[in-house]
Amino acid sequence: IVSASNDGTIRIWDIKSGAELSRFDEHAGPVRALDLSVGGGRLLSGGDDQIMRLWDLDAGKLLYEFKVNNPVTDVALFNDGRQALCGSGSFVGWWVGRESAWRKGGWMPLPTSVASLAPAADGRHALFGPLGGNVFVWDWRRKQVIHRLIGHAGPILDLQALEGNRWVTASADRSVWLWDYQRNLELARFQDHRDRVEAVAVSDDGQWIVSGGGWHPGSRRPRGHDDF
Repeated sequence: IVSASNDGTIRIWDIKSGAELSRFDEHAGPVRALDLSVGGGRLLSGGDDQIMRLWDLDAGKLLYEFKVNNPVTDVALFNDGRQALCGSGSFVGWWVGRESAWRKGGWMPLPTSVASLAPAADGRHALFGPLGGNVFVWDWRRKQVIHRLIGHAGPILDLQALEGNRWVTASADRSVWLWDYQRNLELARFQDHRDRVEAVAVSDDGQWIVSGGGWHPGSRRPRGHDDF
């Protein structure tokens, strides 16, 4: 498991033993976002120090630093490992490259700050979750928004792609939604959380969704980081 914290560290954990395997502490402030490549060999991170970083987990070293102008709220790697996204302020940045050689592809302004983003499996589309309740579907080739998924009553705090055209979104409105983004259609809605839903993850086979939200009295907190 890979975790990020307000203490500025990124840590790798052994699931069975709970032992810390390695640590990266180059970020000068809270680390707000992580994204693993397909296969788990590369890690993208971003935080309040206004830098997105690409890591080689196998070698335990930093490959590249992407400097932006505002704190980073979310990051994402495309499945091919050659495109990277960064949410920073009210802009989404796009880079193209690999390993230690990257170039900026451009910036797209949004009406509000970006809370979450993720690429589609087709390598052409990406979804952005601003602090409003709408989700923007962006086509990189056409460089424009092609759909807006409307329905959540609060900010979109996380989103993930499944196979095909399906996406899952998590919101401060305490719900998790499953969408067909091409048809702009809600497929399912889960409203079991008692507080804001801050994160979602999807299993490799696309059959399971894991969601997590706010803490409540009596909840067990994982130990290891100096802050959360």
